[in-house]
Amino acid sequence: MVFPIGSEQKPPSVTVNTEEFLDGRRNQSDHPGPQLLGYSALRSRGCDWEYLLYPNLPGPLFCRTRGKLMLVAAGNVNTLLAPPYLKSSQHDQQHAVIISFSLEGHIMGMQREVYNEIIARDIPGPDSDRGNMVRSFLIPERFTVPNSSPSSPRTINIFCAFVSDSWVWVVADFSRFVRLHVISRDRVWDTPDFDINTPEWPKLFEVFKGGPDWVTKVKLAEQTLDRWRNVVLERSERWKRRVREWELKEERRKKQRIKAEKMSLPQSAFTVEGYFLRAQRGRPSFPANDRSNGQLERHKMPHHSSSKQSKPKPRPALHRSLSIIQDIRNNSGNAFSGYGRHCANDVLYQLAIYPGTPTHVIYNDDDQYESLKHHLHTFMAKFSSPKFLKDVASVANKLNPFAFNERSNKLYMSMYLDVFRRTKVKVPKELYDKYVAFGLLDREHVIDESIPVFNVLL
Repeated sequence: MVFPIGSEQKPPSVTVNTEEFLDGRRNQSDHPGPQLLGYSALRSRGCDWEYLLYPNLPGPLFCRTRGKLMLVAAGNVNTLLAPPYLKSSQHDQQHAVIISFSLEGHIMGMQREVYNEIIARDIPGPDSDRGNMVRSFLIPERFTVPNSSPSSPRTINIFCAFVSDSWVWVVADFSRFVRLHVISRDRVWDTPDFDINTPEWPKLFEVFKGGPDWVTKVKLAEQTLDRWRNVVLERSERWKRRVREWELKEERRKKQRIKAEKMSLPQSAFTVEGYFLRAQRGRPSFPANDRSNGQLERHKMPHHSSSKQSKPKPRPALHRSLSIIQDIRNNSGNAFSGYGRHCANDVLYQLAIYPGTPTHVIYNDDDQYESLKHHLHTFMAKFSSPKFLKDVASVANKLNPFAFNERSNKLYMSMYLDVFRRTKVKVPKELYDKYVAFGLLDREHVIDESIPVFNVLL
């Protein structure tokens, strides 16, 4: 076994679903034993996936994708041709594997003889504590390209393989971050099971964080993005309401303070009008109760102590939403299925959107939001086009399956990668003008503020 053991904090790289697989819960005493021996059999003893090590007869291979996830189903058993230990009333069994490739996971093909030679030799992995149980397979010396790397010996971590008579597809990952989820059942997997328009289709991928595919389910993906936009804008509106409530309270508090200060000032015991009225009538100029020597008696109003007033609350903190590039990379709201670091950077570059722009700023602008929603589809569609698959995703015409595919790499780097991990980029004039018009080349410009006309130089 090459996959990590896992821990309480991190689940194992392989999980299984055997709810519809009766054979997986049967006593395995009738089986001749696992196909792999040694550490693989030892480590798998009593584990949920142990049944996967037992023999399966070949059957049709199905492959479908959804965003960054891939589903591959194989292993149909014909009961008429099955050996005695596989014969039962329900043995049209088949296994489907959902693959989450993570950062470095990939699929590569090789001849059956090469595959058999590789899996015949395994060595402990690099982990000093768990290396014996987390193995790696040795790559034969004849496949080592001179001066390609100083590391030795060369190894490969094969997580699963789809084997035919002459050819093998393997899922490999040197970093061991790839994750597999196996769905086993007694019923045969068939074409209707992979119909993307059925309610059961998205349920196959529920174990991983996914979402509607931006190529095959565009309308559903747009609806999902619309819902996520509403969530983001509602959070922003709640913050605005809190700020407005705080401002109103502060205005009332300020008025009360001014009123209290006026009331606390000394006040005369008589009015000017009353003084002159009494003088005209020949009455004393001072109030009758004046016991002072010709001095006006002054009375102060009650003092309003500010200590009785509640302390003002601080202004609500600034609203902080994720930056748009974080929103896309995190697949927030399951609205960005298939987008990783490369695609997120490039799609924002093509739209002249600064990657650090707060998400609510983009979603609050109808024009920018509609442009983003449209471009998420058109950008991703090119990676499933026949041209891309022919130029980049085809198998190299070489006997060495580990030889670097120079042609594919050159085409990919020059035609399908814009700014990700680049230091210099030749920007088309039309796109450059957008950056200028949006103020993104002005060091003094602040995101979400209007741009002075005199700063826009096209």
